Parts: sequence; structure tokens; C-alpha cells
Amino acid sequence: MTRHAAIAKRCARAALIVITLAAMPGCAARRCRQALIACRYECQRQYQLCQVKGNEEYYCRNLIGNCIVQCDDAHPACSPS
Repeated sequence: MTRHAAIAKRCARAALIVITLAAMPGCAARRCRQALIACRYECQRQYQLCQVKGNEEYYCRNLIGNCIVQCDDAHPACSPS
């Protein structure tokens, strides 16, 4: 391998590392958002289960409201509010 080829190979490897590191914040934000959506989905399921059990509407709404607040507190970086 010539000297120029070795330098080119190192530059390509360095560029790949820079691109990978630049893409990481986007991936982390996407994972955070997915975790928040999953948490809120679970809140919705609990609300539906509460209704199916025949609980009062006020109780079920209070349950989902508290659950959503807990989700937002658990994922503050990606919470929409």
C-alpha cells in the first residue's frame, strides 16, 4: 500500500467516525420520543382498562392524567410540553 493510499484510508475512517458521531443525537432523540410514546400508549391502555372495569369516568380521567404527567417527568428531554 502506498503512502497516499494509507492516508486516504485513515481520512475515510475519520470521516466515518465523524458522520457516525454527528448522527447519534438524532438517534438518541428518536429513542427518547419512542419511549415517551410507548409510555403514553400504556397510559391509554390503563385508561381503557379502567373504563372496561366500570369505574367512574372521573376516576379514569384522573388516572390517565397522572400517568401522562409521570411519562412527561420520566422523559423531560423529549416531552412536547
